Amino acid sequence: MRLNKEFRLNHVADEAMLVKAGGREADMSKVFGLNEPAAWLYEQIGDEEVSEDRLVELLTGEFEVDEETARKDIRDLINEWKTYGIVL
Repeated sequence: MRLNKEFRLNHVADEAMLVKAGGREADMSKVFGLNEPAAWLYEQIGDEEVSEDRLVELLTGEFEVDEETARKDIRDLINEWKTYGIVL
């Protein structure tokens, strides 16, 4: 899967938010808050084509989480991102 490049990660104060940019203006009805691990993963993906396994590897390598929990969390994150068109 790849990130939908219509979304931009923005940091405001201590919050990470994905905003869908529509041409020159942001679509403020398409703003999604991300927790620290999700924002970190989003930054790590960049332009890379990634698999679930790669995301689990990244998450377990950076955060104190076991593989089983990481895999469940990654599946939930992927499903949510697919629902909102954040990943293609």
